[in-house]
Amino acid sequence: MVEDADIVISAVDNMATRREVIEACTIKTKRFIDCRMMSMAFEIYSYIPVYENSLYFRTWFPDEEATAIACTNKSSSFNTFAIAGFLTRIVVGIVKDEPFILKRSQLTVDLSNLLI
Repeated sequence: MVEDADIVISAVDNMATRREVIEACTIKTKRFIDCRMMSMAFEIYSYIPVYENSLYFRTWFPDEEATAIACTNKSSSFNTFAIAGFLTRIVVGIVKDEPFILKRSQLTVDLSNLLI
């Protein structure tokens, strides 16, 4: 499924699968977007696969080093909606070829303190 996609969005819950997804991207893939959620914060990484994989892999770490956070945490529902809003904006920008959105990006949002 990934091989023929123009935009690949990784919304998985472990690092090993994230690596498998980006490695399956091809020259056709315009953008790889990785969403990561942590309790009251989230991160979105947006890269052009093939050309920028080495930059993306700097953000990668083994699953054993991840902090375990229960998905049933009360903060997770609004955090998920916030990720969805940012992600939708990024995809719309890619589809419209907006220069600012097309640049490589790393976004971290702290919902506890409302910091970006």
